[in-house]
Amino acid sequence: MELTRIIQDETEDGTRPGARAWIVSGEHGAVQVVLSKMEGPDWQFAPDVFPAGWSGTYLGYHAPAALGGEDETEMDCVLLPGGRCFSSGSGLPAMDIARAWAAAGCDDGVIWEAAELAYRVRLAASSWDGLDAQGQRAALVCAVECALAEAERARVAVANGDAPWSRVAEAEQKVAAAEAELVAFTAEHPA
Repeated sequence: MELTRIIQDETEDGTRPGARAWIVSGEHGAVQVVLSKMEGPDWQFAPDVFPAGWSGTYLGYHAPAALGGEDETEMDCVLLPGGRCFSSGSGLPAMDIARAWAAAGCDDGVIWEAAELAYRVRLAASSWDGLDAQGQRAALVCAVECALAEAERARVAVANGDAPWSRVAEAEQKVAAAEAELVAFTAEHPA
């Protein structure tokens, strides 16, 4: 599977100054990891909260066809041919990526690996090409984290009165299925 890597600093309209996006794209769409630089007097937080002064802002996908994500939105898209995509994502896994990146001395390889795993899991779900057991386990962990983020969004939607309780139950079933798959894989491939 051939993937293209792009780093994009800030947005062209300047709405996210200090933001950087690591974008992986291929035949199935694109995944982006966005980190934002926390600068200025309003951003004086402990290093474990914002490692190296960066916050994990977003890990999301851009697909040419609907994938059925809970918060998936059809939108104009500069990342895909045709200018339209179906997109969804979360900031929760992006914070974990930011911490791992900072712990590795801000090595972009950490972000590229996470973005490529997310691409394989979300956009090319049947493609485990080139992944060893550790990579497959990491992809399953990513799937669990994405399911947990989706469940949290469902809880918020219910709390705000924007969705029925059944949405939480469906999301929790996805979490349970992803966790069961990870447990089974781990039993078959002990570390």
